[in-house]
Amino acid sequence: MDDPLLPPPTELLVISGEVCRDVLDLAELRQALAAALRAHSDGGASVPPRIAARVGNAFLGAMPGNVEGTGLGAKLVSVFPDNHGGEVPSHQGIITLFDQANGTPLAVMEGAYITAIRTAASAAVGANLAARADAGVLAILGAGVQGHAHARAFADIRAWSEVRVASRTAANAAALAGAADATVCDSFEEAVRGADVVALCTDAH
Repeated sequence: MDDPLLPPPTELLVISGEVCRDVLDLAELRQALAAALRAHSDGGASVPPRIAARVGNAFLGAMPGNVEGTGLGAKLVSVFPDNHGGEVPSHQGIITLFDQANGTPLAVMEGAYITAIRTAASAAVGANLAARADAGVLAILGAGVQGHAHARAFADIRAWSEVRVASRTAANAAALAGAADATVCDSFEEAVRGADVVALCTDAH
């Protein structure tokens, strides 16, 4: 029996973080982000300020956005700083997509991987535009989630002759260096001396 209080049934796609990781192509992601950033600059995007509900020193943030001809969506993200370094990530969330023509929900995606790699890929878009064509030395400061994401997102924007990693936690630096074929530096200062591009991936004050 049709219920006038309910919308007609639709197929809602639910996408896990593992699937997002496996299907997202970084080169295509950077191209899409560059186009979205241009649209935002040109007034073709609606991106209102983030709102958040506080939970002690943590919060749940809501970020809706629309880029004409590209996508209408929203992200709910929880940021719990006390999770840092534990089994549960400090940043977790979901991303929802809606039909731009009629507002029908289309998909729900796990948001942690997308958030991490989108942040890094946006930085890579900016670095690719701003860095000299002959930039050869990349320094990554911080070896947590964002350090790993930046190493992936920056890997092919230049033919790096050297990638350096520095972290407050030696084991994290060693793990990232092994994954990114990078050199571990003993200090942030050592990492940035002579570097052409510096990716700041730490929340250290």
